[in-house]
Amino acid sequence: MLWNKSFKQVTTFSVALCVGMVMSPGLNLQAQAQNEPDSLSPTTGGPWLLSQSFTPPDRGAPERTAEGGTRGCGTYRSGQKPLTALTPGDAMPLTLAEHPTFYWYVPTSGPQTLEFELVEGDNEENVVYQAKIQIPQGGIISHSLPVDDTTSLNPGKSYHWYLKMVCDASDRTGDIVVDGWIERVEPDETIALELKNAKTPSSRVSIYAREGIWHDALSILAQMRRDNPEDTVLFARWQQFLDSVELGDFATEPLVDATQISQE
Repeated sequence: MLWNKSFKQVTTFSVALCVGMVMSPGLNLQAQAQNEPDSLSPTTGGPWLLSQSFTPPDRGAPERTAEGGTRGCGTYRSGQKPLTALTPGDAMPLTLAEHPTFYWYVPTSGPQTLEFELVEGDNEENVVYQAKIQIPQGGIISHSLPVDDTTSLNPGKSYHWYLKMVCDASDRTGDIVVDGWIERVEPDETIALELKNAKTPSSRVSIYAREGIWHDALSILAQMRRDNPEDTVLFARWQQFLDSVELGDFATEPLVDATQISQE
């Protein structure tokens, strides 16, 4: 189980040097790297844990029913990436948040109006939230559930979401659709304390990534990318994180602000 993992304390190599500790020569390079000091961000001067690779939880998500693709709108350029959900492959995307943020890549030449829908479990009639979203250009967009009791995710329940690219409002058969799942979980006491004591956003990302909490790790990294677009160390962490779930091709795509134009 995700929350039964034994706690692994992160130590710094710099502290080890100060107290005269000696690293065992039998440690392999990967283990050694996990215990070395945080590198410093050239932009913020803050520490970064060396590894921000995502470790998927040991459970899969239900099958998706839509995978984007290039049919429908007829506006794709040759070789262009299709509408894609930024989710960790076949693993269940987890969150600790009541109102999480979702991320997708939207093609640069695609329509600018999208529809988002969230339903509880397999019951397509149990709609939790719907919204229309408008984007100024293609790239990586995000959408957060509004802070409202009716849109709060309940712990232990899975939710199915859909994002539809509206090609022709008068003929919805040509819509391009991607879908996926999300589940809210609650941390055990050890993880909750570790998160509480984490002193930097990067430290929290590393904890979330290690524990398979996809949405929370992605949201922090994306926000830091927005705040520090020229930070090369941060970009390397962003690339590493996406590479670890085979989404590295999207690392250089711009983070685009989307506008909600309606909610149902």
